Amino acid sequence: MKQRYVMMALATLMVLGMSMAAYAQEPDVILDALADLSERVGTTLSLDDLASWQWEQKNFPDTSLGCPRPGLSYPQVITNGYQILLTYEGVTYDYRAAADGSTVFLCSPGGEATVPGTPIPTIGPGDEGTPRPTPPAPPPVGTVVCPGALPAWLAVGAVARSTTTGSINIRDLPDIESEVAGLLLPGAQFEVIGGPECAPNRTWWQITYESRAGTVTGWVVEGDEIEYWLEPVGGVPTPEPSPPPGDDRRAVITSANAAQVRLFTERALRDTVEQIALLPPPSVDALIVTDGRLMFYYGDTITPDVTAIGNADFDVLDVVAARHESEMARFATIEEDPQSPGPKMLFAWELAADIPPEVTRASGLQVPFVPNSMAFSPDGRVLAVSSGDLPERDPAGAEDMVWLWDLANGAQVTFDLDAPAADLAFSPDGSLLAVSVPGKGIYLWEVATQTQRALLPGDYGQRGTPSMAFSPDGRTLAGGAEDGTVVLWDIATATELRTLGGPADDPVLFVAYSPDGTVLAAADARLDEDLFTNGAQLWEPDTGALLATLADQTEPVKALGFRGEGRELVMIGTQTWVSWAVY
Repeated sequence: MKQRYVMMALATLMVLGMSMAAYAQEPDVILDALADLSERVGTTLSLDDLASWQWEQKNFPDTSLGCPRPGLSYPQVITNGYQILLTYEGVTYDYRAAADGSTVFLCSPGGEATVPGTPIPTIGPGDEGTPRPTPPAPPPVGTVVCPGALPAWLAVGAVARSTTTGSINIRDLPDIESEVAGLLLPGAQFEVIGGPECAPNRTWWQITYESRAGTVTGWVVEGDEIEYWLEPVGGVPTPEPSPPPGDDRRAVITSANAAQVRLFTERALRDTVEQIALLPPPSVDALIVTDGRLMFYYGDTITPDVTAIGNADFDVLDVVAARHESEMARFATIEEDPQSPGPKMLFAWELAADIPPEVTRASGLQVPFVPNSMAFSPDGRVLAVSSGDLPERDPAGAEDMVWLWDLANGAQVTFDLDAPAADLAFSPDGSLLAVSVPGKGIYLWEVATQTQRALLPGDYGQRGTPSMAFSPDGRTLAGGAEDGTVVLWDIATATELRTLGGPADDPVLFVAYSPDGTVLAAADARLDEDLFTNGAQLWEPDTGALLATLADQTEPVKALGFRGEGRELVMIGTQTWVSWAVY
């Protein structure tokens, strides 16, 4: 009896709190919601015209403000905003708004965002709702288990897969406001272990998803009242680890199909990316530096937990990775002791991508500067380091040179330069090293003899990003220039082949060849009122034809590369992992 009394008291307080909010100083977004409602009902309304109105400021678990659009995933960050309930002529309209007023929208009864200014079903007396558009006739299979939802295709014990082109949130509970346990990627397979649970026009199933990062267990929605997002793959077989997302649907990206490339996945990263190294093929994983720590991120699944690796007592400043001549990957880090800033430590590591990943420190030495760039030879044996004071980086007082470290025998060789060295790139056979020197051009060095072969004139690499790449056959070098163009050079003759794009104010920060060499991806950065807007273009190197322009990303690019045997192009920003594919 006492417990019941306490629960009733809490419910009373909640109602009073909501009602009192209506008489507090209302936020401006209420008037924005009222304006949208006026447009929907066809008459100008004031607050006095409403039967009631309430608002509450709260922290939502992600940027959807509790109203996600079907099939989309959202950054899992606590987002402050408002829930606004406006009741007019017996119908209650549920609005959500960002705390800064940048977003105001109406939610449907199912809890998804709707396009502002368009009529939708709303919640009326008794929550029965107004009539919905008649959905297409569902397939003649399945069992009706939840009112308003399509007949269920799934059942406990079934193995199923995602059919969406975007990620699906796996939640702790069958509730769209529950915490996110992980993401179900396009094409991923899973086992149904519980359910169904019903929500308005939705059927929830509890699943277990076996990925390389471990087991993710939670709840997913089978679809909405019109479209299925999940489908069974037949029978009740023993679940197997999920393959890389959508391998059965993605084609290898070539010049012949690059115009059909479209967004494949867009995933919010748990951490803000400071530096990143994509592990070499066939891996689809990455090493990410965030807040001075080195984290191992799985490229085919993003879960709330990632693996911290490396030295726990040092701050990581930069990382670069390459394939080793063994089956292991090799990577290098520049680190410093936060308790004793000054000279930096350069460590070489070996990595076996087990679960969890196994990391072994191979060697290390002290260096007096922070490198501008690092690059491994294709076999992972030699590490090249560039130094010198670049105009776009903090002065380090380092000498203008390139330094080679043979990790097999410890031998060290230096190439002295007359200006700061920026970006570095090895040829596919490891015999040549390209070094960009701002204001001068690209130097080609013979690694075995430590002699300069040629100087390719131009203005490249003022920011120390990977803005150079050799073609897979080693015959051509692509250099991203400060004027926004990409220049292709013939290695044998040291002559310019062609220039891709026209002069612009936006420097090319990253270039990457597809594995077959028929597509060259280039990413730039546009600085507009302190906001970076980044985009990528796909070119055909042999003809200079522009094949595709990919959507802009409103955050600085940190990595660009082809993955999955050329089936996927990834561009990673400071907080988002985006990929494109032909499917």
